[in-house]
Amino acid sequence: QSARSRVPHAVHVLRCCRLARLLSVPAIALRSHDVATLQILDRCCVAEGLLLAIETDGGDPAVFHDLLKAVPGVKLTLDPSYLVANLPLMESLMPHVVHVRLRDTAKSGDQFQVCVGQGDIDFGKIISHLERLDYDRALTVDIRDVADGAISVDAEVRKLKYLLESLI
Repeated sequence: QSARSRVPHAVHVLRCCRLARLLSVPAIALRSHDVATLQILDRCCVAEGLLLAIETDGGDPAVFHDLLKAVPGVKLTLDPSYLVANLPLMESLMPHVVHVRLRDTAKSGDQFQVCVGQGDIDFGKIISHLERLDYDRALTVDIRDVADGAISVDAEVRKLKYLLESLI
């Protein structure tokens, strides 16, 4: 059975990988928890000299260690908002991180995104941990524009940018 029939979007991913290589993008991030699919897609990335990263959003956070063992070339795109309630797990995943997406989040309630400084994300602790690991890759400010408009995206992006600059 060919890779194309097992993973219908493998050809699309391979084309994206070729474009990423041409644009000097070092990693491709995907949302997949299927080992067979990740193995095939990892080969696509490796063929183009890229890293394949799994996004740490949604699903059971403990599954990431199993995926990292099953597909050794795979790395992680860390989004602490999904792991804020499980700091030890988040820290155990950090050695495998190739990209970080940041926003402030409240542990309790349905507050996935709150104004910077009003949530439970300890940006200083995250940055310190990454520095200890000699992390030298991207940090992305990922404030999302939501329908209710309760958060001013521009203002929150600026606040988080200045906070991160003060920590680095």
